[in-house]
Amino acid sequence: AEWSQEIHGVIKKLPSSFKAQVKSTNLPEIRKPNKLMGDCKELDETKRSSKIARSRSMKMNKKLDDSLEDLSGTVAERQTKIKDKLRKFFLRRPTVDALVKNGIYK
Repeated sequence: AEWSQEIHGVIKKLPSSFKAQVKSTNLPEIRKPNKLMGDCKELDETKRSSKIARSRSMKMNKKLDDSLEDLSGTVAERQTKIKDKLRKFFLRRPTVDALVKNGIYK
């Protein structure tokens, strides 16, 4: 498969920091599918596992970006962001009176 050789060639050209990220992801082995049902099921399972790995890595990258975002800005900006988030959090919650009325809180 020429495309797999091309991918490996591009990976070799990447800087060392990218190589560590590529090695950490669990890529399924590339196999030629057989006509047997067992091999098809294994192929489907590897496809599912690769999707999970990709979504997990995307979430990790997003968390990394969020943490870098929080470091930028002044102390006052961070405090206003925290206050806004807390205000939104508490506005979404029911009042104590509503909880007592529904019998959730005594």
